[in-house]
Amino acid sequence: MDFTQTAENYSEDNQQKIRISNGINLKDLRDEGIVFDPEIPDRERWRREEEKEYFTQHTAELQRVLAERREVQHGEDGDGIDEEGGSSEFDELRKNMRAVTEDGGVQKKVIREGFQTGGVVPEGATVTLHYSQSLEGQDEPFDSSVLRGKQERYKLGEGQLIEGLEVGIKTMAKNEKAQFMINHNYGYGRFGCPPRIPEQATILATVEVVDFVEEGQAEAFLAMDIRERNKKHVYPEIEKVARIEHVNGNTYVSKEEWRQAVKHYERGVKLLEETSLRDEEEEKRRQHLMLKLQLNVAYCAIKLKWPKKACIACREALNIEENNTKALFRFGKAQRMLEDFKKARHYLVRAQRNKPGDVHINEELLSLDDQMAREVDTERMLCQGMFGNHKKLEEKRGEVESNFYENFLAELKGFQGDPGKELALPNQWSRVEMRALVAAAESLNMKVVEEEKRVRVVKECGV
Repeated sequence: MDFTQTAENYSEDNQQKIRISNGINLKDLRDEGIVFDPEIPDRERWRREEEKEYFTQHTAELQRVLAERREVQHGEDGDGIDEEGGSSEFDELRKNMRAVTEDGGVQKKVIREGFQTGGVVPEGATVTLHYSQSLEGQDEPFDSSVLRGKQERYKLGEGQLIEGLEVGIKTMAKNEKAQFMINHNYGYGRFGCPPRIPEQATILATVEVVDFVEEGQAEAFLAMDIRERNKKHVYPEIEKVARIEHVNGNTYVSKEEWRQAVKHYERGVKLLEETSLRDEEEEKRRQHLMLKLQLNVAYCAIKLKWPKKACIACREALNIEENNTKALFRFGKAQRMLEDFKKARHYLVRAQRNKPGDVHINEELLSLDDQMAREVDTERMLCQGMFGNHKKLEEKRGEVESNFYENFLAELKGFQGDPGKELALPNQWSRVEMRALVAAAESLNMKVVEEEKRVRVVKECGV
């Protein structure tokens, strides 16, 4: 079974287990590789079991869909439909619908009002939907994301949905639910899609807009030549589109879809970088928004374990605001992921200096210091294994202590120029580190005060 195309969504819980009939010979694995013979159970029985398991867990959802279908068949007032020459079920529904298109090829009935503050779905938006499509006289929908048990996402304008659905969706607001009667000219055409869709079929679609993200404007702007864009559009117009990208990125962050979020933040950055400015006020506005976007890129990059991208974004953020606490903190985390512990500690200490009581910064520093201590212990054990000679071991230990001393001295020199009187650090030091810290502090006329949960470096009077 090939999971390479669905690696992001793969987990052991949502994939069928396959039993391997033959064992592993390590010699074959090393020389020529191994071909496994899977024992695959009866696929039809397997499918039936999966369907049974899904519907037992989603009975309420299934009952709701079937209830909606019964409402379509019997009308809202509960009266049946005359089967001998009377109105059809779709004809009854049309009585409570309004035309969306001029020719009446798409008609709409609102089941639940949506949020009006965000407006309707725009051109080129990416929409998250729940929907069902039915044919007249059928007991069940022929296509339903609800029955599949998963919301689905589509980008409008790319032919992923039939025309009538796109037309209808663009009349809807977020959280709105509606029914659409779609003529074959806006559906599957004159010839249909045999065997499921007959020719000239009218479709009844029930649609719920769970969410949407506006994308068209940014793409259109970025497709233009930079000089042409700056000639046609002033900064406030471009800033408005960049802010939409910021909001869209935040929407994806709330869903923990980090890759999509990064894409929107970076598009906003690119728009702002390539914009002509008229005055200092516009420059301030651009820098303020650019800082937010770069910080968010760094946040998502860390979540995605892309430390180099995070470092680049943090560096850009610090170029805008050189002592920004979030940028320093995320820079430290990214450098730690790159295993540059010295730089990681440098940025984390600077962040802690800005916000001494911040729990996240203190925990990250504490964790980093533990990791650095373990690295020293590992190095010491390697030295003991490599050098039986006590004199060489002492030389190595002195070298380690000297490195700590140099690191602490550099940090304390930075603290020396600050107006603050003391620097609080977590009390998680080894004996070697404490000796190095005390020595570095004394060389700068500072005092080290060791307490139960922290260590304070205090400037002496006159420093």
